[in-house]
Amino acid sequence: MADAYQFARRLPIHQQAMFVQEFERKRKSPALAAVLCLLLGGFGVHHFYLRRPILGVVYAVFFWTMVPAILAFFETLFVPSATESLNEEIARGMLMDIDNLNRFHGEHRTEIGGW
Repeated sequence: MADAYQFARRLPIHQQAMFVQEFERKRKSPALAAVLCLLLGGFGVHHFYLRRPILGVVYAVFFWTMVPAILAFFETLFVPSATESLNEEIARGMLMDIDNLNRFHGEHRTEIGGW
């Protein structure tokens, strides 16, 4: 999570506040993802929450076999790191959008191209 806010420091001050506000709205909670995985993981709910709808559908289709529930129990250990990776991806996407808008409007560049 700290990485996302470090990315925002590259922005002009007036865009930092907007970035933080929008990022807080879009980010995924590692705790909620873990709870969804533990309680509803057999149905693939955590995969839908983490923007992996194909896996969510696979889990939902095969929920009756109990295999997805067993997998979800073990996935609970890895969900927080997967959530952090998704949050970083969200932040990078937002910064790229901001950079594209800045280029379109001819404003200060955020210099995010060299990740």
